[in-house]
Amino acid sequence: MQVYIIVALLVALLVTVFAVQNNAVIAVTLFAWKVEGSLAIILMGTLFLGILVGVFLLTPTAIRGRLTAAELRKRLRKTEQDVETARKVQLFPEPNELVDTASTPPEEAGPEKPGSEI
Repeated sequence: MQVYIIVALLVALLVTVFAVQNNAVIAVTLFAWKVEGSLAIILMGTLFLGILVGVFLLTPTAIRGRLTAAELRKRLRKTEQDVETARKVQLFPEPNELVDTASTPPEEAGPEKPGSEI
């Protein structure tokens, strides 16, 4: 928490230094609209507007991602319930009940090769 306060104070200090060093009055014209103000204030205002436009453009993607994630979680729960139901009716064995097919009993291993007796 203290780190955030220190970072916030450093950012505030940088903004203050920026505003003091860029105090020239400029005019911004867009079509018939004209604004005069401090260079620092106008730059910070355009930065704020850019951030606002970015947030508005990313909002539909974020909402779509949350909806997709919710649908996938719902499908996962349904699949887990289906697997549990299948295990109860013994369609799928429990993981600890799986048979090891790599090792076969010696009587089912087949004929031995000559010279393999010890």
